[in-house]
Parts: sequence; structure tokens; C-alpha cells
Amino acid sequence: MALLSSTFETLSDDILMIIFRYSGNVTSIFRTFSGLNQRLNRILVDRRLHLLTNFLRINIRQSTFNYYYDTPLFHALSQQLCSLQDNDHVHELHRCFQKLASFHIQEKSREIEEQFRSDREQFDLIRAHLIDEEIRSRDAALKKAFNDLASRPLNLKYLQQVEDLVVGTGARLECADNELGEYNMAKALNECLLAHLYTIGYPSRSCLYSIQRLFKALIISNPNLVNNKDYVGSGDAPMYFFLIYAIFRLQGFYHVSRSMPINMQKYETILELLLFAVAYLKQISDEQLWTKDCPLNSLHVITSIENDADEKILIQCSQMEVLKMLFHEMTRKETPLDDYSNHMLQEGLKNLIINNRIDIIEYVYRQNGFMQNFLARSESCRKLIDTIVGTRTRRQVFQHFLDEKSLEPWLTSTTLLFILLKKKECKWIKKLFRLNPRLVHRVDEHGNDPLLYVCLKVNGCRHRLIEFLIGMRSDLHKRNIHDEHFIQAIQLKRNRKLLKKLIEHEIIGRENENGQLQVFLTEQLHLSSQN
Repeated sequence: MALLSSTFETLSDDILMIIFRYSGNVTSIFRTFSGLNQRLNRILVDRRLHLLTNFLRINIRQSTFNYYYDTPLFHALSQQLCSLQDNDHVHELHRCFQKLASFHIQEKSREIEEQFRSDREQFDLIRAHLIDEEIRSRDAALKKAFNDLASRPLNLKYLQQVEDLVVGTGARLECADNELGEYNMAKALNECLLAHLYTIGYPSRSCLYSIQRLFKALIISNPNLVNNKDYVGSGDAPMYFFLIYAIFRLQGFYHVSRSMPINMQKYETILELLLFAVAYLKQISDEQLWTKDCPLNSLHVITSIENDADEKILIQCSQMEVLKMLFHEMTRKETPLDDYSNHMLQEGLKNLIINNRIDIIEYVYRQNGFMQNFLARSESCRKLIDTIVGTRTRRQVFQHFLDEKSLEPWLTSTTLLFILLKKKECKWIKKLFRLNPRLVHRVDEHGNDPLLYVCLKVNGCRHRLIEFLIGMRSDLHKRNIHDEHFIQAIQLKRNRKLLKKLIEHEIIGRENENGQLQVFLTEQLHLSSQN
């Protein structure tokens, strides 16, 4: 083994680069070779090997290639990757690649906003020099060419001709917004692009690029086209909804089967069109409905990702960065939430838990006060916990929140405490008390502290939970608004079996003559409350 290692390390940098290129996807190459020694670390981040830009699916001939490698972020991450000294660094590698992917989406978004502004100014300049007759003639030609897309196969030449009508002659496309009306942008998006997300080899790579350019040009000619609607079963939805659906659901709205990983080139095309549509909505649109619908719909439709490690990180970070943009606009415009929005938020949280999207739950909770207010509501919190306790996988999601303390102050809220007490979730309750021992003094709307609440409001086997709460120094003489206290509550007829259990386990005993109850707080009981 030592001889093999020695022989490998005698190879030149150029030979090692060739070997690395054929050693799997980028993240697996780093997991395999990084941290073995400084020389290999240095080769892995070398611009000539361009693994970092390969991960971002950037070709060395693209203008962004050298720009990215010269950015402070690339320099910082390269130094961080070079400093790895062993092969136990999976989480650190994952964080590095997440930063790369997030940076890439942020840069792409910034570039697209500038492109939208510049192209819009150029289009308006061309259009301003047209006389009325030229406008009518060119708009009519564009309308006919666009409508013909519905009945002819996609080819590069025709797509270029339609794009040239906008970019070269200043033609503007007008379409009816109604989903039951004529062919419009939403219908074209679904039929030309989203219907073929899982069609192998169609559209071709070059055709995808032309579709992207054409749709951008049409939006430049008339930004209101992003509000064109298509049928969704119970009504209609605008073009940007179908883009949101594809980005987060990883499929077209009308095509529900997903038997293979999504094609990344098609995904990137859709992502760029969504960022372009959002650029319009941010810069021009006065309508506030999108600032609420877009983020809530995103949470509602998000699904699991079946792609390989590189692509999975890119998709996750793309979704996260899009959400950040959408929630930023929602917060900036102070968009109020109505009852339907709260319902969508509830379903969205349920969907995130089912699909184990802890990253998005934590982000939304940290960055948006409305989420904290939403979870502070008893009914919202109860429904969320009902979802969490449904399966072992979902329980692990909540366990992560407890271990990482990532959703405070909700985790130590009175609302959550009494819901968990009602469900007798002893392990979780003990963790909550470790986070905040003062929870023992919280009271519900009737003035019941946790100990009294368990005696009066919780059914079934409870003696171990009561043992724990006594060990946490509950106030045994605490009275609720009905003037009830623990000693009284434990002697109620409904608590006969509970009292028997407490006596059997020597948590409660009776004094000799008058039969009064006495609570034992033994050293053993005190220690059990700490476990």
C-alpha cells in the first residue's frame, strides 16, 4: 500500500489532473482526494483543472470563468479547501460547495436584472422610432409567428426568426391573459419547454438556448406577458406559477411522472427564465399578489431531489436563493397574509417536513417574523406537531431542531410546551426543559402549570412524566384559576389509576394516620429528571 501511494504521488500535476477528471463528479473527487496532502489539495483547486467551475456547470470559454476565479469568494474557498488536513471533512466540503452554488445564483440573478434593464431600454429605443403603420405591421407579424409555435416542431431557424422580430424590428407581442382564450405565453411555456423536462434529447441543447432567448425577448417586448394564464384544474395560474412549480417540484404541472433525475440543462433554462420574470415583477409590476403567492406556492410544491451529489447541491441552493429573493420582496412590501395564505403556509410547512427540507424551514423561520407569529398560534402549532409525529423520519426532523436549537424561541414557547405535554412526548419535553428549565413555571390559559396540566388535561399513562416534572422542582402548591392544586388534582376520581401508579413507584406516598398524601423527592428521582 505504501508503494502504491508513493507511485501515485510521483506522477506530475498534469497527469494527476487527468486522473481526477475521470474520477467521478466534483464533490466525490474532493471527498476522495482532498485532505490527503497539501499538494493534492492545491491541484484540486487549480484553475487549470477548473473543478470549481465544473461544479457550477460553467464552460471555460464562458466570460464568467475567469471572473469567478478572481472573486474574493473563490479565493477564500480555495484557501479553505487547501487547508484541509484529513479525510474527515464531508460537512466542511458540503458547506463550501453550498457557498459556491449560492454565490453562482446570486451572480446570475444580478446579471439577469441588469440584462432586463438594458434590453428593455434598447427595445424602447427601437420602438420609439417606429411610425404607427410600422408598429401595426411588425406586431401583427410577431403575433402570427408566435401563434405558429403551437402547431410546428421547434427548430433553431424558426426560433431565431421570431426572436429577430423583437430584437431587430421592435415588434411587441400582445396576448390574452385568459386561460381559456388564445395561445399565450403561459401555454407556450408549458407546451414548448415544461412538457419536455423528461423527454430525452428533445429539445436539443442549442434549441433550449434559443427557446430561452426567445422567451426573454418576448418578455422584454411586453413584460405583462408573465401574467398570461393557463388552466390548472381549479382555475388559472400565471406564467410565473408554472416556472415556480417546475423549479421546486422538478416537473411540469401537466406531467406528474418523474422516473429519473431532472436534466440539469433544462433546469437551468427554467431557472434563468424564472429569474428573468422575477426581474420584471420586482422592477415594473405594481401588483402585490405575486409577492405572496410565489413564496407560498414554492413551499407548497417543493419535493425531494433524486439527482447526484453535485446536481442535488445546485438544485437545493437554487431553490434556496430563489426563496430568499421571493421572501425578501414579501417582507419589503409588507404583504399581509389572509386566511387562505395561512392555510397555504400550513400546507407548505407540512410539505417541507415530509420532504425533509430542514434548510428551508430554518431559513424561513429565522428571516421572516410572520413565520414566528404563525407558529405562535396554538392551532398552527398543533397541526404542525401532528404532522411531525406521523412517521419516524418526520420525528427526526423535529429532533434535529431540538439538537441544533435552530427554531428558538418557538422551541421554548408555552404553546409548543403544552401541545407536547398533551401528546406525552416525554423525550422531547425533557430536551425542552434542558433548553429552558424555567418552563416548569409556564401556565396555560387556565393557570395550569405543566404538572397540574398533566394531571387535569392529559389522559392515559402519565406517571413517568409527573415524576420528571416533580424532579424539575414543580411548585406542588401552585393553584390554577379554579383554585385547584396538584394534591387535589391527583385525588380526583378520574386520576384513580394514576394515583395508584404513583404510589407503586414511590413517587407519592401516604402519611401514617390521617392518610394525607406526601410527595417523595428522593435522590434517585432527582437524578432521573436530569436524564
